[in-house]
Amino acid sequence: MEEKNKVAEFFCSFAGKAVIIIVGYILIMGAILAAVQSDHSSIVGITLLVCAVFGWKALNKITPDIFLFMNITGWIIYFGVKGFLSIFIGVFVAPFQIAKMISNAITKSVNQ
Repeated sequence: MEEKNKVAEFFCSFAGKAVIIIVGYILIMGAILAAVQSDHSSIVGITLLVCAVFGWKALNKITPDIFLFMNITGWIIYFGVKGFLSIFIGVFVAPFQIAKMISNAITKSVNQ
């Protein structure tokens, strides 16, 4: 029982979070590269879609909360560019956010 607490405490520490982030990067990049090499575009699409969700949330944190007045073409371009950027940024942000959620869950279970 005490050894389980030590493991949980490790994953709650800075070093534990770093290990989770590194493993997350390896898994996500490995999934993307393996899917590209084997021509499984559906796996690449699903992985990039998940990453895009995290990237979209990250972009929402840094963009101002103002309303833009644009025509339909402007909105299409805006969402297209933001969607592309969210995929690109999401590949880097997703492992960090997933590791943070896992670490918070472990911390919550240790403190109960």
